[in-house]
Amino acid sequence: MPENLDFYTSRYLTQASPNRDGIRCTHHPLLGEIRLHLHDFYEMELVTEGTIPQKINGAPLAGTSGDFVLMDLRSTQRILRPEPSAPGRPPMLLTLGISTAEADPAVLHLLSSLRLPLSGHLSLEKTKKVLRVAEELSEAIVGSSPYTREKISALTVFLLSLLCEEGKPLEAGTEEARGYHYIRAALVYLNENYQNPISLSELAAAIHISPCYLSDLFSRLVGCRFTEYLTTFRLKKARKLLRDGNASVARISAVCGFTTPANFTRTHRRVYGISPTDYRKNIGQDKAPDEKTERSGAKSFS
Repeated sequence: MPENLDFYTSRYLTQASPNRDGIRCTHHPLLGEIRLHLHDFYEMELVTEGTIPQKINGAPLAGTSGDFVLMDLRSTQRILRPEPSAPGRPPMLLTLGISTAEADPAVLHLLSSLRLPLSGHLSLEKTKKVLRVAEELSEAIVGSSPYTREKISALTVFLLSLLCEEGKPLEAGTEEARGYHYIRAALVYLNENYQNPISLSELAAAIHISPCYLSDLFSRLVGCRFTEYLTTFRLKKARKLLRDGNASVARISAVCGFTTPANFTRTHRRVYGISPTDYRKNIGQDKAPDEKTERSGAKSFS
C-alpha cells in the first residue's frame, strides 16, 4: 500500500485513547514482538503501514498493510517481528477494543452474530474510509455531547460492518489447532489461579496432557518457558495493582502469587530495573517503564 496514510490519522487516534462506553480506538506504531496472549475483550486490529505478521489461534496472518483481524474472547494472538515499510516509518496498527461489560448491546449483538476470529484484506480506498470512521469515533470518545453514547455505538457498528464485508473466518490446520487448544486452556487456568503456587506438572494435569508436551507447547507456541511466562504474567498483574490502588507491596506480592515480598521486589527489579516501590513513585512522571512492552498473558481492556 504505497500511498502515505498520515493524512487520515488525527491527534485523537495517535494519543493514548481513553475507554468510553466500553470502546477504545487508537492508531499507533508497533515496534516489537508480542508473546501469545488471551483477551478479556473483543479486539480489531488493522495494519495500516509496514508488515505485522501474526498467529491467531495458530493460523498465520501475513499482516501486510490492509490486513485486519477481528478477535473474540477465546482467541489467542501472537505477534511476530514487525517490519517497517521504509526507514524511519514504523509499522502502524489501528486497534479497536470493545468491552463485553460496558459496550452498547447493539455492538455486542453484531459481534455475537459473527464467526470469530475473522480476517481479511482492505483496499487502499477502504483503509482510508475505515481510518476516517475511526477518527470520528475517537473524537466522539473524548467528546462531551449528550448523544455521545449513541454516536459511539453507531460508528462502532459501521466500522465493524465495513470490515465484515471483506472478512472470512480464520482457521488453523488440525494439528496446529490442537496445540493451541491446549495452550488456550493453560492460559485460562493460569489467569484463574496465578495467585496460588502452580507447577508445570500441576498445570499439565489440569488440562490433561503430559508436562513434557506442555513445556514444548510453551516454547514453540508462546515463545518462552512456562516459568518465564508465569513470572511475567504475575508481574503484569502486580504492576496494575501498583498503578491503580493503594495496597501495600506485601499485600500485592501475596495476591499475585509471589512467595514473599522480598521475592517480588527482587524479581521486579531484575526484570524492570526498578523496585515496586520506586515504580509506584514514578507513575505519572513519565519515568516508569513502558507498559506496552509487557503485553502477554490475558490482555486486559482496562
